[in-house]
Amino acid sequence: MWKIAHISDLHISKISLSLSQFFSKRWIGNVNLLLLRKKIFKIQQLLLLSEIFKKENIDYIIVSGDITCTSFKKEFEIAQQLFQEMEKTSKIFFIPGNHDHYTKTAHKNKTFYKYFENKKGKNEIEKIFCLKKDKIEAHLLKNRWWYVGLDTALATHLLSSRGLFSEILEKNLISLLKRIPSDENIILVNHFPLIASEGTLKSLKRAKKLEAIIKKHTNIKLFLHGHTHKHKITDLRKKNLPIILDSGSTAHNNLGKWNLLEFNENRVNISIYDWEKKTNKWKKSISEIFML
Repeated sequence: MWKIAHISDLHISKISLSLSQFFSKRWIGNVNLLLLRKKIFKIQQLLLLSEIFKKENIDYIIVSGDITCTSFKKEFEIAQQLFQEMEKTSKIFFIPGNHDHYTKTAHKNKTFYKYFENKKGKNEIEKIFCLKKDKIEAHLLKNRWWYVGLDTALATHLLSSRGLFSEILEKNLISLLKRIPSDENIILVNHFPLIASEGTLKSLKRAKKLEAIIKKHTNIKLFLHGHTHKHKITDLRKKNLPIILDSGSTAHNNLGKWNLLEFNENRVNISIYDWEKKTNKWKKSISEIFML
């Protein structure tokens, strides 16, 4: 048996006092922090995860974006410290969310990758693409399983939090999937959901193109994402799509959740960890077994 912890939307925050924020979207983010997000997202419950991951013997941690709130340097530094302890016992895979490319400067300078760049493996397929440069990369996991991460995040205008599955990324994904043997399974990870439920300003542009590719590759067994802050597990295999897991927001003080995936031969047991505000503890709740 081997295990994956899927966490997302940590929204680690630090108020910026710099006047330069008024030349970017960051001032909106800071106002939002002061009025709302500081009360909703708590780092304290994230600090308890490392010990749980040790007890659960987690092999891999998948972080599906929105690690920060405004892609502020100090937010990335705090997040980096948080993950240092987890990295001692588990391998971590990161992808950015829209809040990690929050400003045009952060997106242009690829600030996210100065703090979180996944180390390449020794497999030839792993060496082909780099998330920072190509918006996609693959890593070989245990038992002929693959992790494939996508970067579809953008710096958007004030009221938008959209992503983009670009034509270049589409080409790269098709090329990568051709190289992975069809009898080896894939976990595809993106920040944005495959199927939008909150309107175009929060959705993934060209999502239908991504959906069409996934339908052609039945070895994509799982699609992991965040963005919505609404935990959900949906089995879409009858529609030729994978099992879809939305981690919700792990840092949400009222609705904090994350997924534990336990792989054993041809099945996966998915358990939900819930944050209990009254006790200030994480509690394992619902579990469901899926045959793969």
